[in-house]
Amino acid sequence: MNYLELCQRVARRAGVSGSHTAKPDTVVNQTGRMALVCEYVAEASREVETEWDDFTFMRREIDFQVAANLQSTDPAIIHSDIERINLTTLTVRDDQSRSPLTPVPWTEYRTQRVISIDTSDMLPTAFAIDNAGIIHFIPVSSRDFVLRAEVVLKPKELASDTDVPHVPSDYAWCIIHKARMMYYEEDEAWQLYEAAGRRYREWMDRLEDKFLPENSHGRTQTAETSMVMSCL
Repeated sequence: MNYLELCQRVARRAGVSGSHTAKPDTVVNQTGRMALVCEYVAEASREVETEWDDFTFMRREIDFQVAANLQSTDPAIIHSDIERINLTTLTVRDDQSRSPLTPVPWTEYRTQRVISIDTSDMLPTAFAIDNAGIIHFIPVSSRDFVLRAEVVLKPKELASDTDVPHVPSDYAWCIIHKARMMYYEEDEAWQLYEAAGRRYREWMDRLEDKFLPENSHGRTQTAETSMVMSCL
């Protein structure tokens, strides 16, 4: 569902006046109750997408073209929707070779680069990321190459009718029920709030089971196996 469809679904479920006629008809310049619905849907989407740090649907593998002799690159300039980079996933490649990069702590490399910046006609073998998120290559390569990394995306900012959250569409009910909770909380309709909360939790459990790594036994982010109890 896109942003407008989510708002229409929330408005209809919450019984907002006029929602039976597919209102709102746009998310732009709404007022009153419809404006609240639009705000709650956008906020609920951000909250669902940031509920866990390791939701797999918030991850992407991205290639960055790096020019010869470039000392560093800022991923945010190329892809403004990047929240952070998984430091264990960086690799470099060109037509001749490919290899993983070893992370070096910025505090260590910052001192080293003041003295000298190593250069090579080979691909980089390591990297450091400074406090601004800029990637520094070690050594600086005289070749053009491709940097690949797994990144975590920023929460999607919903602003126009056709904007689509990162949350997979089959699980958009997480957003809908979370937005309903916010709507009922504003009205202090606590019974409806609790009912919407139960539905939200049901859908969030499904989302977590599907999109958290190694989470086959639910809501665990570690490699720990399920506890089995037996009575003799």
